[in-house]
Amino acid sequence: MILARQAQVLNPESATLQPVYGMLDTGADRSFISNELANRLQLQDVDSKRLTISTFGSNMPIVKTCGITVLQMWDANGAPHTFMVTRIDKVTKSLQRNLICLEDKRFLCDNDLQL
Repeated sequence: MILARQAQVLNPESATLQPVYGMLDTGADRSFISNELANRLQLQDVDSKRLTISTFGSNMPIVKTCGITVLQMWDANGAPHTFMVTRIDKVTKSLQRNLICLEDKRFLCDNDLQL
């Protein structure tokens, strides 16, 4: 299952929390961060690893050496979590958002559910 959610992550250089959107794959053995986001957060590599990677939306795996960095994230309850994440150029191609009909919006609201 892939979960998409907004979270707060720490920019260690500015010591500030910044909101980001992420996808969490509960079945994955490795977590990824885009180079763009890692650079924006000024995250430093602590290691590197040569990987064969199959990304969402791609038919051909790529082989490359990727940096590994530490990401600190806070959940909606304010609890901190630390992840070792692998840097990659792109995690996924652009995703298309779907419109939600009024009936579905009411259901979400009536059941206090957030997307």
